Amino acid sequence: MLHMPSHIDMRDGDYASSVRSNAMAVALPLCRHAYPQHNMESLLWSARMADDLEVSLDVAKQLAAHATATCHARVDEAGMSCERFTSQLLLTLVHFEMWDDIQMKHRGPPPSEFRYWRAVWLFAQGMAATRGSGSTRHADTTSGMPNLDQAGRMIAASRWLALLQSQRGEVERAPAAWTYASLVQLVAIYEHVLRAEIMLLDEIRTAKDAVAELEMALLQQTLIPYDEPPALYRSVRPRLADILMRLNDTNSARAILRAELYEYPNQPFLAAKCARLGPPRCGGGAEQLVAESHADVSPRVLHLRVFPICIALVTIFLLVLSLCAVFLDKADWVPSGDRHTPSLLSSARGTALC
Repeated sequence: MLHMPSHIDMRDGDYASSVRSNAMAVALPLCRHAYPQHNMESLLWSARMADDLEVSLDVAKQLAAHATATCHARVDEAGMSCERFTSQLLLTLVHFEMWDDIQMKHRGPPPSEFRYWRAVWLFAQGMAATRGSGSTRHADTTSGMPNLDQAGRMIAASRWLALLQSQRGEVERAPAAWTYASLVQLVAIYEHVLRAEIMLLDEIRTAKDAVAELEMALLQQTLIPYDEPPALYRSVRPRLADILMRLNDTNSARAILRAELYEYPNQPFLAAKCARLGPPRCGGGAEQLVAESHADVSPRVLHLRVFPICIALVTIFLLVLSLCAVFLDKADWVPSGDRHTPSLLSSARGTALC
């Protein structure tokens, strides 16, 4: 019961309350947990959304250690692959853009049998290669990294991307496919994100090419089955908005930020970023953008909400037709001259069912 209120807090954007609820749940003895890794992941996701680096790193290390033990024991929690949890430390380092930690403390890859975890490691190494060393978490990412050895970083990151593409095939061929369902989609998103960052380093490619890649990643993100907390470590939208602002496409960037804040409200990092860009870019500042995000939904978001409802209605209609067809197929038939006609009782039953 300590953990469950956090699901409401996560939806409302009250990440501080979600952190408190999950912290109390995680602090309980392990024997009292039904889903300990889920509780830790919820705490970690909420801390990341609250931009709490210290709590995020502590929980990520705790979750990775616990999940690694369950992976070696071949135990999955509630049908979710343990690799979803073992990879959270690397993804947290990517989230906070701690490139030195990725390159220095996580040089060795995970064991080859952990296919998704290994894919995340390749993604993290590739992202670190595109950014060089150091931490750019609180830098102005709209202006990009310095051009020092830009070609070398692009070549190194491209090699990691090639390895990641190869590893995605390994994830797709995983024997426990049902626990890997959303993980395959996640690896596809990582590919698009890394390719977009490489394009930003390529003097031949343009930022518009990177936007196209991130739009494909965003499409994959919207197709991931709903989960709480989300399976994706961080939404693609903030980075997409960064590049759109670089292209001076403020209207599209504004719509992307609105959609992001509508789905995940009250993100302090987004508010700070929007405030740094100034009123000309944010159209009234971060506070107005957050307020408008609850009243104005982009056409993309509306489309993604209406489409599943239409699919569900069509599915129900087809299911009813199938039931009618099965019933009529099993109805009693009686001979009548040279042909067979359905009996009155069977016809009545079929009509009543339909």
